[in-house]
Amino acid sequence: VTRLRAMMKDSDNVMAEAIGREVAIHRGSTAPQATLDVLAEHGFTTAGTTLADSSGLSTLNLITPALLDAVLLSAAQGGEIAPLLDTLPVAHGEGTLYDRFEDLPGRGWVRAKTGTLDYTSALAGTVTSENGNVYTFALLSNDSEILPARRAMDTLTSALRKY
Repeated sequence: VTRLRAMMKDSDNVMAEAIGREVAIHRGSTAPQATLDVLAEHGFTTAGTTLADSSGLSTLNLITPALLDAVLLSAAQGGEIAPLLDTLPVAHGEGTLYDRFEDLPGRGWVRAKTGTLDYTSALAGTVTSENGNVYTFALLSNDSEILPARRAMDTLTSALRKY
């Protein structure tokens, strides 16, 4: 969990590739296939998902927000992967979210993993509402300017605090 937390906090792509390869060696497979196999074995639908690497940097990767959210929901419901949630950076507190959510109600309440490629931005994680409800989300924005897309995602996830 310590290595996963370090990887997630700072979006360490080299570490992500190394962890993916370790899983692959353990399973006798390639890193992308091992990841898909583990997801399928845990009951997640991977149809339509293509992974070319473990870091998310390849433009050949295709993953649906529904799959990302299903994994987060399982963790939020206390499933076997619940420790995953503790690896996510806190909004305006650390890692890739350190300089985000400064003036938004999600500050300190959103925990999420970011993803950024040219004209693509992603945010997937959880937010705890004012009433104590925990919501999961997975947002992807393609073919858009990065900064406005990030702001829109931060604003949307912050709005969930009211519910």
